[in-house]
Amino acid sequence: NDDFIHIEGVVHDFEDINLHSFFEAAGGEFMKDSLMIPTNEGSVEVKNGDTCPNGQPGRLMMFVNGELNDEMDEYVIAPYSIVRPQGLGDLIKIVFDTKNPGEVNTELGVAP
Repeated sequence: NDDFIHIEGVVHDFEDINLHSFFEAAGGEFMKDSLMIPTNEGSVEVKNGDTCPNGQPGRLMMFVNGELNDEMDEYVIAPYSIVRPQGLGDLIKIVFDTKNPGEVNTELGVAP
């Protein structure tokens, strides 16, 4: 596992390479307001409004190359053959938190 999403083969429809399709192919689910990720210990699921460890309701946020992005599951993965950190691919961070996007982005180490 290198923490990169790779697109293999010929892309006939960009919808086939959006994040929803990626998570679905990996056995998970990603929608605008919820995320489910399969793990070796079972699935991890969160949805907007679920309680965070601090007792407050959280929400899903996605940052692409340091910018808040609201496309979420509809986001089409960058179609470059060379990916970050060496190339042009996207740096995507999906976060579930109670903080505002500016605070989260700062904590991620990416300028807002």
